[in-house]
Amino acid sequence: IQPLCMPAPVEKNKKHLQATIGWWLRHIAIWIPAILLLATGGYIYYNQTQSPRFAEIYVPKGDMQTIIFQDGTKIILNADSRLKYTPGFKLFSREVELEGEAYFEVAKDASKPFYVMLDDMAVKVLGTSFNVNAYRDRGNVLTTLVTGKIEILDTLGKSLAVLNPSEQADFSNSKVDVTRVNVDNCISWREGKFYFEAMRLEDIMLQL
Repeated sequence: IQPLCMPAPVEKNKKHLQATIGWWLRHIAIWIPAILLLATGGYIYYNQTQSPRFAEIYVPKGDMQTIIFQDGTKIILNADSRLKYTPGFKLFSREVELEGEAYFEVAKDASKPFYVMLDDMAVKVLGTSFNVNAYRDRGNVLTTLVTGKIEILDTLGKSLAVLNPSEQADFSNSKVDVTRVNVDNCISWREGKFYFEAMRLEDIMLQL
């Protein structure tokens, strides 16, 4: 007895398999661009919505540097000072970290207050010009208001003082003392000039 040969179903199955593979290949070819587009869009969205790492600018001793941000805010960094900020400065929040001394001319934006973050305090402002002296060797932070109005905050966001023009906040040991000062003397370093009046020798040496 000869075994039965049934080639037709095998041929039929082969054609069905080829048709199935062809169907999947056509659909994969259609979906690949869409998947790549979604993946690219997701990557861009993630990078825009996640807070990026800080960029940093350091000014060595004996030098000064002027930085102008996208929103028009102007910052002059004094010698031996360090400024950190997010690359998406205007997109996320107008926030910088300062170590040393800097003069700020902040562009107004009521929807996004400007913050200067320091070790144990922060300065909040909507649009104004002021000076912050926060060299760590000092042991205190001097914030001098030139124009506008600024608020001094602790690390928890609690208000410690509100400054008016020509007032200076001396922050030390979580406390703030506010006095009136000669503003020109406090910001004269921008022109390479220094005024020393009733200052300790240690403080004078820090500025030289």
